Amino acid sequence: MDYNDHTFNENGTVSDNDNVKGTVNTVRRTIIKKITVDMVAPKVEVRFEDKAPVYTDEPSGRQYFDGSRTVTVTVVEHNFKEGVDNKTSRFYGGLMSHDISAKDCAEKDAYGVSKDAIFDYFNTIDNWREIGVDTYQASYTFGLDANYSFTFNYKDPANNAYHGTPQLFTVDTHAPHDLKVTISRNPVNTTGNYCYYNSSVRVTISAVDETSGINFAKYDVVRPSTVNGYPTSNVNDNSYGMDAGASVKQNGTTFYVEFNVPLIEGRQFTGNVEFEMTDIVKHTTGYKDQRIIVVGRFRRAGR
Repeated sequence: MDYNDHTFNENGTVSDNDNVKGTVNTVRRTIIKKITVDMVAPKVEVRFEDKAPVYTDEPSGRQYFDGSRTVTVTVVEHNFKEGVDNKTSRFYGGLMSHDISAKDCAEKDAYGVSKDAIFDYFNTIDNWREIGVDTYQASYTFGLDANYSFTFNYKDPANNAYHGTPQLFTVDTHAPHDLKVTISRNPVNTTGNYCYYNSSVRVTISAVDETSGINFAKYDVVRPSTVNGYPTSNVNDNSYGMDAGASVKQNGTTFYVEFNVPLIEGRQFTGNVEFEMTDIVKHTTGYKDQRIIVVGRFRRAGR
């Protein structure tokens, strides 16, 4: 079928010559060809449910959500169903050409998210419901964690096209995990959970967050009042975020903060490292290291 501006019938005549015993027999046949002329572009609306994001990145416009995100696409098109292969219930090739990406915070493909499954959903007529005259609608829920870019593109059988704009959004339903504390050097001595150092040490706190990424870290070294008769000091209520010193560093999907527990003559820094990691959608996970760090000058036994 050819698609143009309106539907009409075109008549044609075919003559067949049949020579039988010197005679010519002419058979006239009429062929009716249906032509559809369509110069009207489809009307398309892409709308997400009315839900406020936890955070919006101003430069890119990406919106961050701590739960699933549902999009509803409405298409007004007279020849919508004519673009479907009745044998497969799928739209003919090229009519649906969406741009879809689903990445983790390290720009790698997000685990478990199938871009083909999203495309196939919109490319199957069974997922579209007719809600009015020449009006069709389909809804899809993005429920898996990923940083999405979704662009809905459609053209009708006459190649009148709608080109959508990219919708940038993030679904992150999981809190930071795999929290741990790493100390830069081995202690000079250990007694139970106590780890003794006679010089300053570098402490690294870290966590994994695959999707939105760590946006804020808070740590402390919580101390007892004395250790071995020495008065103690502590690193007190230190907080760092992306907007305050850019102290949170990233390595793939692992985020970390480094800080020093210093050596001060006549005093000891001591205590357990406690910290919290918070991602962009405000999921927070806390951790307390069971080791007790003691940094000071220690005389060896017998001297």
